[in-house]
Amino acid sequence: MLTYIILLIILALSVAIIAPMVGIGGALILVPALILVFHMEPLQAVGLGAVTSAFVAGFSTFFNKKYGNISRKEGIYLGIGAVPGAFLGALMTSWVPVKTIMLFLSVFMLFSSVLILSKIKAEIWVSLYLLPIIGLLVGVTAGMLGISGGIIYVPILILIGLPPKNAVATSSFVVLFKASTAALTHAALGHVNGYFTVLILVCALPGTYIGTKLTNNINEKYLKYIVSGFLILMAFRLMLLSIG
Repeated sequence: MLTYIILLIILALSVAIIAPMVGIGGALILVPALILVFHMEPLQAVGLGAVTSAFVAGFSTFFNKKYGNISRKEGIYLGIGAVPGAFLGALMTSWVPVKTIMLFLSVFMLFSSVLILSKIKAEIWVSLYLLPIIGLLVGVTAGMLGISGGIIYVPILILIGLPPKNAVATSSFVVLFKASTAALTHAALGHVNGYFTVLILVCALPGTYIGTKLTNNINEKYLKYIVSGFLILMAFRLMLLSIG
């Protein structure tokens, strides 16, 4: 039991450090590990993943606010569409094959990683009033896949002109909208273990602080490499799942 708790603490700290650096909540990494390595029940794992995302995104938003990296307008407009999109996506899971969504998302992520690393000017002008629609579409996709959506928000925000540090911080801000809703929903449904929630909270605070600190002290060029590398890894993971 002690070994189990120590390994869970190491996992939670690792996720809390990595997540703020790439603008995600962390469920994308945490949930598969909880199911495959810790043999946790899927619903409990998803519930804990939602809680972790809410904590990490919340702490990341708080710390990034001090650095002034959050583009609030873009974040709020995306968030307006993201929350209802997530609910709609959850309802649509029985209509559209999830594996098809995974395949299209993996292609998008690979394409985005190439554009982010490219020296070609890849900025796309987007009206603020179109961002809720983009947020809705991302929310639907994220809702269908059971993820917070940060892995999609970051490349979009970079491609519309935000510097990597701002894109990562703003993505965490948007993730906070959806992750908090998902966490409360799972808690109401009894999918959240109180003991593990306290453990995650204790790990999330220092881990997120370290991750945010690293993000804001790293060179923008290297942050691009980190974000793109993470996108490529997740893209291949989704691609393998979609054809498996």
